[in-house]
Amino acid sequence: MKTVFWIVLVLGGSYWGFLKYPGVLFKHSVEHKGFVLMSANPVDKPGFEYLDKAIERLETSPLYSPSRKFKVYLAGPGFLYSMMTPFCGDGLGCSYSLMDDRVVLPVADIASAGTPVLVRQAIYDLVQEKKTPVKYHFLKAWKLEGYAESVGGESVGYAASAVCGNDDVPEDFRERLEKKLVVEILMSDDKINFMALLDANYAYDHAKARMMLRHCGK
Repeated sequence: MKTVFWIVLVLGGSYWGFLKYPGVLFKHSVEHKGFVLMSANPVDKPGFEYLDKAIERLETSPLYSPSRKFKVYLAGPGFLYSMMTPFCGDGLGCSYSLMDDRVVLPVADIASAGTPVLVRQAIYDLVQEKKTPVKYHFLKAWKLEGYAESVGGESVGYAASAVCGNDDVPEDFRERLEKKLVVEILMSDDKINFMALLDANYAYDHAKARMMLRHCGK
């Protein structure tokens, strides 16, 4: 029994050590503006244009500071990404502000993730910094997703009418646009900033009805 205990202890300690200091595997780094890309293998194409665009979009948010640095771990899809994100159920990316402002992506290069995913995870990281882990856990996902989409999502620049169901757009895109418009209307009409919105008691269905009435007349 003692042997099993010590084996579990050693394995658990080793795993925690890896989570705390992933530089053991991620030995290569490239820094550009507010991002430090970390990878297990040299990055042939750092994708600086995607990082530039991400910074440009983040600068529109009061949450962002030019002095901020995000460590972006390019874990690639599969086992390494799962190892790096034990507390994250999102397969698109994961953020840990408690661990060196860390963003973990399941890709080998930034181009494969794209600017919207990078902006989204950076926003999540910024919010985590201002909330305790428990409070962050219970935040409404639609508020986080809608704000991140508003700052730098794929729907930026698209007409609001795309949410009405008349345009031929993918359903997942329509859902992201819907959350974006809901958050924007609440912040604009109710004169509330995003951090206050996170704590406010809004029912999504009611907020969505307000948005649909505004943009779709129904």
